[in-house]
Amino acid sequence: MSGSIEADPDRLRSCANRVEAAAAELREAHTVLNGSPLRPESFGELGGTLRAAEAYGRAARSLREQLGRAGDVLAASGDGLRGVADRYENLSAETALAIARLDRR
Repeated sequence: MSGSIEADPDRLRSCANRVEAAAAELREAHTVLNGSPLRPESFGELGGTLRAAEAYGRAARSLREQLGRAGDVLAASGDGLRGVADRYENLSAETALAIARLDRR
């Protein structure tokens, strides 16, 4: 059919599983990184003088925030894919019922 779109609910659910697994990995990494923040003494006396800890701390904080958001976005994407799969599956079932009703007439 020209211009039609087909969706395979099982394939969409498989993609949702992979996306959700990736989200779980990112969230785990986020948790680990939040538990091990950079400390000023990690940069030694010269690092303290040059304020390296502050600069690296800001960069690390920004990256941790981005990692947290990425995990949230992936988790939401997995939910969305699962919802699309459910919708297409329901649509297919509804369409099959409508065709069956028409055939009985």
